[in-house]
Amino acid sequence: MKSNKKLLLIKISIPVLVVGTCIGVEHFINTKAVGISEKPVIIVEESVNSTNSKPLQVINKQEYKNIPGLYEVYGFSENDEVILSIGMTKDELKKKYKDFKLDKMSNEKRDNFYKDQYGNLCKLNLNTMEKTILKDNNEYINNNTVKAEISPGGKNITYLLNGKSKIYNLKTGEIKSCGISHNDNWTDGVWSKDGNFIINFAGNGLEIYNVNENKGEVVNINKEGFYISVIPGFFSEDGKDIYFIGEEKGHKGDERRQGIYKLNVASKKIDPIMLLPYVDRTKKDFIENCIPSAQYEILNNGKSILLQAIINGEDGTYMYDVENKKFNRVISHMKSKEGGFSSPCYLSPDRTKVVYVNRGKENGKECWNLYAARINENNFTNRICLAKDIDLGGRVPNWVQWSHDGKKIMFYKADTKFEDRVAYSDKNIINVITIK
Repeated sequence: MKSNKKLLLIKISIPVLVVGTCIGVEHFINTKAVGISEKPVIIVEESVNSTNSKPLQVINKQEYKNIPGLYEVYGFSENDEVILSIGMTKDELKKKYKDFKLDKMSNEKRDNFYKDQYGNLCKLNLNTMEKTILKDNNEYINNNTVKAEISPGGKNITYLLNGKSKIYNLKTGEIKSCGISHNDNWTDGVWSKDGNFIINFAGNGLEIYNVNENKGEVVNINKEGFYISVIPGFFSEDGKDIYFIGEEKGHKGDERRQGIYKLNVASKKIDPIMLLPYVDRTKKDFIENCIPSAQYEILNNGKSILLQAIINGEDGTYMYDVENKKFNRVISHMKSKEGGFSSPCYLSPDRTKVVYVNRGKENGKECWNLYAARINENNFTNRICLAKDIDLGGRVPNWVQWSHDGKKIMFYKADTKFEDRVAYSDKNIINVITIK
């Protein structure tokens, strides 16, 4: 049960939580030194000379209000309908459950509460506001069963039903079973960019599931002293190479050193792509280097990595130049009274534009703002602010969605409140902004 599904602020915890799946490969052991910089170089640039220098413009803004029970927005389907979950409203939940005191409920009643709160998957036509509930035979597909979410292009969505993993074709309504592991270790999973593979954490390593062949393969990476994060931060462009955040057993007072690694599915060879230096945390005034967020993207055919990180004690979002081993800070973080946070980034389908969320100040108050920019080599340029002081609903991965043609972005705005640790929103608005 995803009881913590409503996440409004990404807190940074140092070091990042890792469950130690002890893994390792001889090739990895022999190439430890590759990509390490004991003094990481940070470059801060706001602009570059580029042929892609046209200013970004907002062409149109639309709001779709009054969607009772809206809990999560997953994105656009292949037919450009919106896939979302509709659950009970606050009043409906209170009427059925009397109060929100979850700690006083039985396990069964608490599970039913979450099912009612998270709601069932629907397709919504924004032009007509016609809603169609997705079903597997006569059973609804509940939001808390969704796994790898919507595939690139908006074709499929994966979920669990009665202990079986399924793939739902959002265009045709066809449903087929798939061979992905569906034990307790199954995390949300990540689609490859061509939509043909799902990459998932599998206890001893990674599972690569081929959608077209309905066949999965578990790549075990199991040598002591090397750890893979269970956070679903895996990334694959074509299913042949899988990128993941790994951590090597450390020394010099550091429990582990973080980095991003690449696994070749055919050869099982692991290469470190970017390694951070060890940090001696036994020293009183040590300078932090870590990856506190599992969100990252591989760009420019593997030449650049977009990631959240703390480098030389500087918290922000960086573009890492793989060849030159330099970090270019593209988003700086303010000193927030609420502590550390990250700035989620959402790339356009052609990977030339980005929308991101960052903490700012408006009228003396800290708030979330939404921005768009072009991606030029290892920089963000032509930045514009799309919205100020917004409360984004749903989970972080779904805060912003791009249309498949890369011309529109969608975000769900809420006025989220908490009562007895339960998040709810009285006002739910889907915003669609057209950019060029």
